[in-house]
Amino acid sequence: MKFLTFDQIKAQLRLDDQQAHDEHDLLVLYGEAAEDTVLDLIRRPLYNVMQVYGHVPQRLTQASLLIVAQSYQHREPASSQNLSVIPYSLDMLLKPFMRLGGEELPLDPVLLYVADYYGKRLVSSNGKYIVTQHQF
Repeated sequence: MKFLTFDQIKAQLRLDDQQAHDEHDLLVLYGEAAEDTVLDLIRRPLYNVMQVYGHVPQRLTQASLLIVAQSYQHREPASSQNLSVIPYSLDMLLKPFMRLGGEELPLDPVLLYVADYYGKRLVSSNGKYIVTQHQF
């Protein structure tokens, strides 16, 4: 894992040593996937986060742990009868770190899918809204 620790995951899930040992590989998988998800959502590579902040901000760690907990508690695929969403707090934790693009970190494709407080939108690299949620 890049910035989460196994002890943080174990504490977040309130697992004892035996449970954590039994599910070690699965927990590492969830941790790595959560870290990658957070970095994808903020559209920043880890080296950029470290360069800008000098460390991984606690909010990014907390957001990653929320994703780990969600993955652990809801292992089955979601269906229309079994929908489970990541808490709204995830958006609040990540929003200050999100990038829409720029010269330093060019993004492809030109259209970006962005979830914000008002719903899902496609935006161009210059930040103009192209399609809002009710249009997809």
